[in-house]
Amino acid sequence: MWGEAQFPYTQATSAVGRPACSARQCYHSRPTVTPPVAATGGLRRFFCIGVDIKSSSFSSTALPSSSSSSSLPPPYCSFSFLLYIVLFLLLILHFLFLLLPLPLLVLFLIFLLPLLLFLLPILLLHFLLLLRLILLLLLLLLLLLLLLLLLLLPFFLLLPLLLFLLLLLLIFLLILIFPTFFFFFFFFFFFFFFFFFLHLFVLFLNLLLPIVIFLFLIFLLLSLLLLVPFLIFILPLLLFLLPLLHLLLRLLLPLLLRLLPPPPPPFFLLPFLILFFLFQLLLFLFILLFLLFLLLPLLLLLLLLLLLHALSL
Repeated sequence: MWGEAQFPYTQATSAVGRPACSARQCYHSRPTVTPPVAATGGLRRFFCIGVDIKSSSFSSTALPSSSSSSSLPPPYCSFSFLLYIVLFLLLILHFLFLLLPLPLLVLFLIFLLPLLLFLLPILLLHFLLLLRLILLLLLLLLLLLLLLLLLLLPFFLLLPLLLFLLLLLLIFLLILIFPTFFFFFFFFFFFFFFFFFLHLFVLFLNLLLPIVIFLFLIFLLLSLLLLVPFLIFILPLLLFLLPLLHLLLRLLLPLLLRLLPPPPPPFFLLPFLILFFLFQLLLFLFILLFLLFLLLPLLLLLLLLLLLHALSL
């Protein structure tokens, strides 16, 4: 409850002997007073919600002798209202942050996407320069390998020759021991060593991969060019000579069968076939290890270049 001692209106009217109104009625029937605001109180002017009821500005009209009318207190401002305003602004910022991806997407489509389209040729050129650097390093590595092969060329030439001589010696020994299996040994070892040295030759050509690709393209073009005269001239000739070849084979085949040695006993070829496949498997493993030994430094070099490129960005 509001006390009468707080309001000068009730004290002024009680001098007659009867109060004109109660304390609450006198408070609600007070004259409207505009609170003064200092010149520097912009924030106060914005956040003020009323005047302190204890202010003596209300008694300036009722008590002229009051000396406190010249020095009015500052207006009363609600800090809780200021806190509500701050919370409301934070809530608005929260919703703005929730809706932030949408304007960012619009900004990306407006500004960053044309920038990326503008930078795409530059990035592509940078990638092509990096690819050129990798190709130059690969070419340098191939040249170093070629130099190494040239330094080790006598060893590479002598080793297959020694192996070939040893195997020929083994073949002649086997022919001397088993003269009836000359045909089998001849064809078996001939094809085996042929494919063996062919594999070695292919390995040597893999070291010279660019030259091999270039020669392959040349041979392909030559084969396509040679296919035309073959289709025009040689194929009709073969078709014409085919009956003669058939007759010649029928006449010569009995003579060839008489000259050949007798066939080997059953299952005699099985160990040689197993040995042949084991040699092929070992040769395949050797080629695989050789290629792994050749390609592993290249892969490590490529990974190192990619790492350096990523660190340079």
